[in-house]
Amino acid sequence: MTDLLDTGPLDTGPLDTGPLDARPPDDAPGESARVSITPGEVWRKARVPLVIGVLLLLAALAHTVATGRIDANYLDPSSEGPPGSRAVAELLRDRGIDVREVRRPSGARDVTVVVPGPLLPADVVTEARDAADLVLIAPDEEQALETGTGVTPGDERDASLLQPRCTHPDAVAAGEALVGGMRFRAPDGAVECYARSFVEVTGDGRRVTFLGDAEFMTNDALDEDGNAALALRLLSRHPVVEWVYPAGIPTLPESEGESIEDLMPPWVGLVVAQAFVVALLVAFWRGRRLGPVVVEPLPVVVRAAETVEGRARLYHSARARGRAAEALRAGLRDRLVRTLGLAPDASRETLVAAVALRTRGRAAADVDALLYGPPPADDPTLVRLADELDSLYSEVRSL
Repeated sequence: MTDLLDTGPLDTGPLDTGPLDARPPDDAPGESARVSITPGEVWRKARVPLVIGVLLLLAALAHTVATGRIDANYLDPSSEGPPGSRAVAELLRDRGIDVREVRRPSGARDVTVVVPGPLLPADVVTEARDAADLVLIAPDEEQALETGTGVTPGDERDASLLQPRCTHPDAVAAGEALVGGMRFRAPDGAVECYARSFVEVTGDGRRVTFLGDAEFMTNDALDEDGNAALALRLLSRHPVVEWVYPAGIPTLPESEGESIEDLMPPWVGLVVAQAFVVALLVAFWRGRRLGPVVVEPLPVVVRAAETVEGRARLYHSARARGRAAEALRAGLRDRLVRTLGLAPDASRETLVAAVALRTRGRAAADVDALLYGPPPADDPTLVRLADELDSLYSEVRSL
């Protein structure tokens, strides 16, 4: 295909003025062409910083999942956030009590075991049954059954300031406290306080305390009313407190109506917004328009045949036989219109009829097939088409 485009009168057709031509238009000599930035180009420029930002965000989330830590975990004895319980843990340590955050109870007897029920499986309660003091926070039915006390969960309500209205010494000493949540159904002999949201069962040398909600133990509420007194009296009965806490990410009780976003520090949203703005600025900086294209003369003279041959190689590598054939036909049609003295906008029928009259007996249908026929199916057919077009032009010029 490169040979046929490099020879004959077809070499100077419209292929010489295609998109590879660097000359400015005749009606605006020296006017520079403008370049516009497409959305695809902006994406190609900005995708690297955006991908890096997403990867950093995913890495932070993966680290959070792997370590099981989100600042301000619910009832986390090592968390300083509002729903955490580090304050009560430090107060207990100040009293000489060893507070240990554990994944599973040790099985020791002379200890107080704290089990945040919504966060742990029922077998944790089974392992803590021998503890002298077991404090269950909002347990489910299976966990309550494992205690063997006969206490079962009942309905739920929001935590609120309540009076103890019982004779339990810890509750009476604390007075009004932020207790509520789940209410329990207890057997005879159990001590019920704070509208049945605080139930205690003793027997066989051990004591099991059921709490419907433990908001009074959180850092945010510990210093209000009798919350600190109630928490400290409940958890300071023995020299060791085993605070069972899961390794995975905890969730807040459903009654709180909060999600993982609520557990994040307030500055996270601002950082994400700033990162998004930075990504946009980087995209604008990397994808900004540098100005008009400056048209300069070529440092060397390139022969038209070399340009045509290069274009032919591109067509050949892309297997664009139809486009190459149409370029050949369009170039020949333009030259035939000028040779025959026809109007530039001459119709197909007018051109075919005029060419048929100037040939050696060619039928109008044959001329039409050459000038407007279908694209060739393979390279040999394209070569034959170029030869026939060249022959047709030679006939028209010789007559």
